[in-house]
Amino acid sequence: MIRSREDRLALLLVHEAAARALRASLKDEATANYRDHGSADTWRMGGGKVTTNLSKSGAAITDHDAFVAWVAERYPTEVTTRTVVIREVRNPKWLEELLAGLDPMDPEELDAGESTACVDSDGRIIPGAIWTMGGRMVSISVYPDKDITRRLDKVAGDYAAGRRQMPGLEMGEPRVIEGPAGEAGTPAEQA
Repeated sequence: MIRSREDRLALLLVHEAAARALRASLKDEATANYRDHGSADTWRMGGGKVTTNLSKSGAAITDHDAFVAWVAERYPTEVTTRTVVIREVRNPKWLEELLAGLDPMDPEELDAGESTACVDSDGRIIPGAIWTMGGRMVSISVYPDKDITRRLDKVAGDYAAGRRQMPGLEMGEPRVIEGPAGEAGTPAEQA
């Protein structure tokens, strides 16, 4: 039996929603682990691995006009003024390097994801720029084993065509795992 276009779309939407929910559940667990233990682990398990991605510390522009005015005063050769009266830093690569080299004001007082003013080499606040402490959990990445991917790819076509059950359901009931305080439950109940 070949699935109708409408059925295939409905299944696709359901599976994408399930994938988003499962990814969010893994990210929530990784975020809690990082928050509680300060550890951004890579989880290796049967079928693949999950890695964590943390934000990096760095400066960003928050007020373009104020920042460009500061650059024009400090580095006049790096700013152009167009007839349409748009002042901007003329070289994006130079700007990227400048931002990468800006220093934060009192970074030792910041937690991951918090921001402070940027200061120049004389200790003066740079208008229009902030510096944000890295280390905030941004995302997770999931890398399935090649063998699992090959096997799932092989049966996915049959599933999409309605010739077999959804891959993964054939593995049986979810395993019971130990929770944080010795609580038992399925992975979904642990999330």
